[in-house]
Amino acid sequence: MTSLLERPLLALCCISLFAMASACGDDDGDAGADASTDAGNNASVDGSTTDGGTTTGMDGSLAAGLRIRGVALEFAANMIGSEDALADAEVCVSYDDNEDCVNSDADGNFVLEGVPNEAEVLITIDKPGYLGVARSLLTSNRDMGIGGTRVMATDDYESLYEQPGGYTTDPDKALLVFGIAPNRDGTRVELSPASGEGPFYLDENEQLDLNRNSLVLWGFQANVDPGEYTVEISHPDAECAYLPTADSGWPVDGSDTASRVMAPAGYMTWIVLFTCGESAEDAGAADGG
Repeated sequence: MTSLLERPLLALCCISLFAMASACGDDDGDAGADASTDAGNNASVDGSTTDGGTTTGMDGSLAAGLRIRGVALEFAANMIGSEDALADAEVCVSYDDNEDCVNSDADGNFVLEGVPNEAEVLITIDKPGYLGVARSLLTSNRDMGIGGTRVMATDDYESLYEQPGGYTTDPDKALLVFGIAPNRDGTRVELSPASGEGPFYLDENEQLDLNRNSLVLWGFQANVDPGEYTVEISHPDAECAYLPTADSGWPVDGSDTASRVMAPAGYMTWIVLFTCGESAEDAGAADGG
């Protein structure tokens, strides 16, 4: 099979910057119920079991690797906080030189089989009329549920972000999105190696603000050269850290404030999520200082 970066560019699609926080590592709502596995034991939602990354089917057969379950969701720009199932989307998992693909069902659900355990993999979701979504994921040693992946129509993305930002999307480049929770004004994000246009930031009302030069909620880097990047966060007087529970990003040895991601051409790389604790000024105010 060909690797992901060797595949022809499919139609563009985008994740909503408004709704990402609830989707990162969160099995909320029906999407989470369908996509998650029982954390209390090795049982998956269909009755199969896993042991050390080997899947045992209901018929007792063995299959190498693990299952990754998720839900493809369509996010409507004019219906913030709402989403519908994205049926018949192509969902692929890539690792080493391998690529395996399935299609989401009528409810947006998908299951990727035989994924290697404790490995760095790339999951992509494609459908004509949408900007492809990419998630850099570190697998565990048992079946995984990654919740809902929300995507936005190309036309909505262009009207909300591309045109106000004053840039034109290059289909041979990538889009990389990062976020922070809870909000922490003054946060800076550094992309290494440097590439693309931006960063562009959203304000407290989740609107693109071309006058901002620091992260308060969400931000993105447009027209990034395809390849692997390290994303690092910092704040002048608060401790920040990468959130590995976001199910997006690979760890950086020796660093709690950085994450590695793959940014394939023609895709929106799912958010790299960070958190920053209270600053010294905030702590002093809370203590009455």
